[in-house]
Amino acid sequence: MKGRRLFLICFSLGLILEISAFLLDKADFFDFVYFIISPTYLDASSALDKLIKVEEINIADKGFDVISGIIIEDLRKINSEENIKRISIIRMSLGGASMKFSKDKVGEYRPLYFSLSNGQKSEVNYNTIKDRIQELKNARIIEYSLIIFILGVCLQIIGYLLINKGTS
Repeated sequence: MKGRRLFLICFSLGLILEISAFLLDKADFFDFVYFIISPTYLDASSALDKLIKVEEINIADKGFDVISGIIIEDLRKINSEENIKRISIIRMSLGGASMKFSKDKVGEYRPLYFSLSNGQKSEVNYNTIKDRIQELKNARIIEYSLIIFILGVCLQIIGYLLINKGTS
């Protein structure tokens, strides 16, 4: 009786893992999955969508803090920590797309202008920020996939041990 109960528990957990893996794989079709595994990605995506539609976002907009965090992180690489601590991004706007030519490649360039709290204005490539936001999603999916994989392996080991214990 006890072996049967453990088998049912393992079977149920396996079913839950299969459903979780399916939802994780098809997360682009189920927004609630991102709400669970990467809410920062959802917020940033909604801010990018608004930026495309309205071409401007500010501090009050959902996801603004995620995008400004990415920009500030990049600014830390080229500025001192003292300077970065004294500024914050207060507004962002999207410029028109153009083609940018360099020695090695050709590509679309769309400036994302941002205004700093100290009055300065600067720009970054919109596509770079979009790619960084995509990385937020991908990193979390990989983490959760690994967790599900490890749980699946543990479940298989438990099932194997239960079967061997029941036959001996």
